[in-house]
Amino acid sequence: MHRTAVDNAVRGRGLAQQIFAETERIAREREVYNIRIDTDEDNKIMRHIIEKMGFTYCGVVIFANSPKIAFQKCVYPDRDR
Repeated sequence: MHRTAVDNAVRGRGLAQQIFAETERIAREREVYNIRIDTDEDNKIMRHIIEKMGFTYCGVVIFANSPKIAFQKCVYPDRDR
């Protein structure tokens, strides 16, 4: 995921969570079981969503000379298939 945005008119309806869930579904479908994401330290809304969706804090990475807070989530294949 590179950017995630939800229009102010529909904020608070869980759309960002749906975007994350769909990303996980697509990752599993493509046999990608490790998702990494980063955000700016002051982006409290995105950090809240990332943590709520089960991502684990990994540390700080530098991207384009700017520190970013990095997270990771291991998503396992569906066991029912």
